[in-house]
Amino acid sequence: MDQALFHVEQGYHSLVLRYHHILKQRNASLRKGDPELAESWDDQLAELGESINRLRRRFIEWISANQDASPLHGHFAGMDVVLHPGWNEEDSLRTQLANGVCQDLRLKQTRKGPHKADIVFLQNGTAARHRLSRGQSKLFLLHLIILSVLYLHREAGITPMLLVDDLTSELDPQGLDLALDALSAVTQPSCQLFLTSTRTDLESRLKRRFMSNSRVFHVEQGRLQKMV
Repeated sequence: MDQALFHVEQGYHSLVLRYHHILKQRNASLRKGDPELAESWDDQLAELGESINRLRRRFIEWISANQDASPLHGHFAGMDVVLHPGWNEEDSLRTQLANGVCQDLRLKQTRKGPHKADIVFLQNGTAARHRLSRGQSKLFLLHLIILSVLYLHREAGITPMLLVDDLTSELDPQGLDLALDALSAVTQPSCQLFLTSTRTDLESRLKRRFMSNSRVFHVEQGRLQKMV
């Protein structure tokens, strides 16, 4: 998420750097046991944290609204992407920093803020990690990567380079075909693709989908050999 936002949202990288600088100062104050000094950073930390959260939420909304743009979307119907920002949004981050300073002092760290954010994937209301097999989880991850590629391409005109290491692990032949079909559909107009695998049958599968646009190399004992 952050890597995509760095390229699309102007100023996001600067926001994150400034936030972590202020967070470091507040945590140092907490370790010193100085609540007044710690609270002196709260206004800046909260303002930066709220700004980061707004941009992250905008990204999640884009991903959620454009899931059908991925060739794999039909396999993950009913999947919701939920951002937990790192604090309870019923109150402002500023309020929760102030209310939690005593516990922060005991733990010597800031417990609320976007540095504690998490993304949860729900399928029909249940955490996806409890419903998906290892192979399905890998395809879902690929689904999210494809959406990130499309986000960069459509929102910023960026044509990224996509590296997929050991694509074939965890995938049965049907899953592998689904993955390659999806990558073929999205990468040829949108990005350059590099795949690695230990499977010897991958070359024929690639040729069927990428035609003359693909090149296959074999690496053994540090030597690179182009395959015919």
